Amino acid sequence: MRPPRRPILGRYRAEWGSVAGVLPYYRDVMFVGHLGAGLAAKRLAPEARLGVLFLAAMWLDALLWVFVLLGLESVHFPSSLGGGRYLTFTFPYSHGFVASLAWSAIGVGLVRMSGRSLRAGLVVGAAVFSHFLLDALVHVAGLPLLGDASYHVGLGLGRHAGPELAVECALVGLGWWLYCGAPGSARSVRRWGLAAAPPFAIRFRPTASTRFGSGLLAI
Repeated sequence: MRPPRRPILGRYRAEWGSVAGVLPYYRDVMFVGHLGAGLAAKRLAPEARLGVLFLAAMWLDALLWVFVLLGLESVHFPSSLGGGRYLTFTFPYSHGFVASLAWSAIGVGLVRMSGRSLRAGLVVGAAVFSHFLLDALVHVAGLPLLGDASYHVGLGLGRHAGPELAVECALVGLGWWLYCGAPGSARSVRRWGLAAAPPFAIRFRPTASTRFGSGLLAI
């Protein structure tokens, strides 16, 4: 059972270390796997730009940092990121189940407004919602169905670095394989460059603390 907490919006809580023995924190969350979803989506909608599909697959994370800066969502820091104590989030507006469906619908609408086909819009919307599904595999504290007080879903794969990394590698490998069969996909050197990028990202992927800082700087 998740311990009760009072969310501190838009800033971190160092005092969360006091409950570290109650709630397991996590540091490494789904990252490269989302890029695999973007690659796979290209097979379903060849007319969509790969960059747009990558953006769609990572869109909920981009929204998270915007909402953190606006004071609507929170990143909770324990007193130490070592020893199995990691970050948790209060993010019902960017990563909630209902919110994810809404952002997916908005994605479909934006693609249709740009003049693309309904198929392309639906694939972009699916790429947006895939972020919720993949995050639900790894998040320990869980993702809310509606508000932060609602039921949370999460398999907690992030507690186990080996299996979590294997899942991410499988996702990006499958995504690349599907992408290679898409009309208009990159060829030759560019294709193999895309194949090399995910392993590089896995090797040097940011921890939650550096991702938090880089997200603020990017915005």
